[in-house]
Amino acid sequence: MISRSGEVEFTNCYTLTFTFTLLTLRTRLLKENVDVLAAFLVELYNWSLQTGSVSTSFKPVYITPLLKKANLDSADPKSYRPIANLSVLSKLLERLVARQLVSYLNAVRLLPDLQSA
Repeated sequence: MISRSGEVEFTNCYTLTFTFTLLTLRTRLLKENVDVLAAFLVELYNWSLQTGSVSTSFKPVYITPLLKKANLDSADPKSYRPIANLSVLSKLLERLVARQLVSYLNAVRLLPDLQSA
């Protein structure tokens, strides 16, 4: 659960630097209006965590082709690999769940103190 006292903190757990204009615009709008949207998003994320389901508004993926190597033929579709960019809302939820999971695993001492690779 996300506490009301930490409503604004959740926006700081995700920094987005995608070049995809639509995602950047949404991120910018979210950051500029966090004081207005925070209470709504907290309720939405808490509902998602309580029910164990993810809203369909979190599921759209924006796929961007990226050239594998600079020397490959840019006209050949095989020269590209797909990069999937999730929406800002889904990335925020992912970060919140990851933060809670790591906190829990540390609390019950299931994560090693020293880990490599």
